[in-house]
Amino acid sequence: MWGCIIMGKAPAFQFYASDFYMDTIDWTIAETGIYIRLLMSQWINIDLPPEMPRLARIAGCDTRTMQKCWNQCTAKKFNLNDTGRLQNYKLEEIRKTRQDFVKKQEESGRLGGLKTQKNRRKKPSNASSNASTQKQPLQSSSSSSSSIKIKNYLSDASIRLSSLLFDCIKINNLKSKFHNFNNTDSDKQIMRWAIDTDKMLRIDNRSEEDCENVIRFATSDDFWSANILSAGKLKKQFDQLYIKMNQGSKTMGGKVSNVTPSNIENSEPLVAKLLEEKRIEEERKQNEEQNN
Repeated sequence: MWGCIIMGKAPAFQFYASDFYMDTIDWTIAETGIYIRLLMSQWINIDLPPEMPRLARIAGCDTRTMQKCWNQCTAKKFNLNDTGRLQNYKLEEIRKTRQDFVKKQEESGRLGGLKTQKNRRKKPSNASSNASTQKQPLQSSSSSSSSIKIKNYLSDASIRLSSLLFDCIKINNLKSKFHNFNNTDSDKQIMRWAIDTDKMLRIDNRSEEDCENVIRFATSDDFWSANILSAGKLKKQFDQLYIKMNQGSKTMGGKVSNVTPSNIENSEPLVAKLLEEKRIEEERKQNEEQNN
C-alpha cells in the first residue's frame, strides 16, 4: 500500500500516491483524512487507543463522525495488538523491514571499516609484496565502502526524485513490472535509482526543479514513456529530454506537459481512467481465479 524510507526516530514515511489512491478511491474526504491522521499518530506513537472518543480527538473530529467513518471503512485497516491497542499491521511490517535494512547497512559499514584497519596493519616482507598485497584489498575496500556511503548519505532530494520516477512509471504504465513489487522491493528499487538521481544533482549539476520537470515530461510523453524506464536511462538521455521538453512547452503556452501524475488539476481525468482500468483488470483476474 505504501512504504517507509527512513525508520527509527524518523519523523516521516514515504507516501505511495497511486497505491493509496486505489485503496481509498471510494472513500469520502472525511474518511480519508481520518485515516491519514490515525496513520501519522501510529507512526509516532507505535499504536492507537481503542476508545472511540480518544480516536476522535486524534483524528480531529467529533465522536459521532469518527464512529460513522470507523464503521464504514476505517475499522478494516486496524487490528487489536497483544496489548489491546490498535495498529495497522502493514505499517508495522514496513517499520520492521526498514529497521532491519538500516541495521544491516550499519553492520556492513562496521565490518568494512574493521577489514580496512586490519589490512593497514599488515606489514609486508618487502616492497614488491607490499605493492601486490595492498593493491587488491584497497580496491575492494574502496568499492565496498563507497557503495555503503552512497546509500547511507543520499540526499532527500535524490530519494524524492527517484520515488517520483517510480510512481510516474507505475501510473503511466499499467503493465509495468513495478505493480507486482511489494513494499520492500519498491524501496530497494527507489534506493538504487537514488544513486543515479544523486549523480544528476551532484555531478551533472542539474537543478532539482529541472529533474522533476524532465521526469514528469518523460513519463507522460507517448514516445519517451516507453524508453525511460530507469533512473540510469533518464540520466543518460537528460539533455535530449530537456530540449524536447522545452520545445514542447513553447507550443503548450509554457507548460511542461499537459499530463503529470502529481498535477491533479490537469491529469485527474487520465489518472482516474488508468486507475479504473487497473481496477477492472484486477476484478477480472479475481473472477477467473474464483471460477477455476
